[in-house]
Amino acid sequence: MKIKTILSLDAVRGVIWGLVGTVIGIDLVVMIRGLAGMPAWKAGPIFTTAIFTGLIGYLIGVGVFRYWFHWATGSPNIEESPKSGWKRYFSVDTNHKVIGVQYLSTGLIFLPYAVFLQLIGRVHMADPKLITLSNTAYESVISDHGIIMLFMVVLPVFSGLMNYFVPLQIGSRDVAFPHLNAFTFWLVPAGGLLAVFSLVAGGFDTGWTLYPPLSTSFEPLGINLILIGVILIGLSSIFTAINILTTIFKM
Repeated sequence: MKIKTILSLDAVRGVIWGLVGTVIGIDLVVMIRGLAGMPAWKAGPIFTTAIFTGLIGYLIGVGVFRYWFHWATGSPNIEESPKSGWKRYFSVDTNHKVIGVQYLSTGLIFLPYAVFLQLIGRVHMADPKLITLSNTAYESVISDHGIIMLFMVVLPVFSGLMNYFVPLQIGSRDVAFPHLNAFTFWLVPAGGLLAVFSLVAGGFDTGWTLYPPLSTSFEPLGINLILIGVILIGLSSIFTAINILTTIFKM
């Protein structure tokens, strides 16, 4: 596989631009804190800002804003021809079948990880000598399992089935808002990765519901990652629901 082919994939460009955005966010906060006379390094605000700038860079790199940018500026929107073969599923595509497969594949990719977390928790409960976890670590593992199963397996799989079959069932060529449909999918991988890395970043012992006051008093970066991840996936499911309902009633 040629390097040029890999770099042409929107997913790869999104990762690269996401890393660039993260570095820019870190540098920006360090510079502002230094100019304000505060200690340059403080993990909380620096990493939280880096998450948002990295997310914006990722979405720009993927190209989900391209259509709306041309619309807002009044410039002619040159539609790119869809990539062929397997490359379509790693790039922005407005075809409802492609997006449906992307959702389904994403859910199935995260499923083994969620099952693995549950197995770790069950083995620890059965025999703590096999896997020793602290109370915080155990609660983080089980909480992350619940969140990923609900937000990264159930919701994407359901959204994938709806995207694939609803237009076919009602005789529509596509969903009502195909560009919004593409945008909502690309929020899901970002939210899922934030949920996965939340364990590495200190975890969270709030339970999978993330209810306050526990979620507001927990300090490690992991709680920020999981909260932003859940918000992203929640926005994706809300926009998908609006899109599907509009398709059913208006198309």
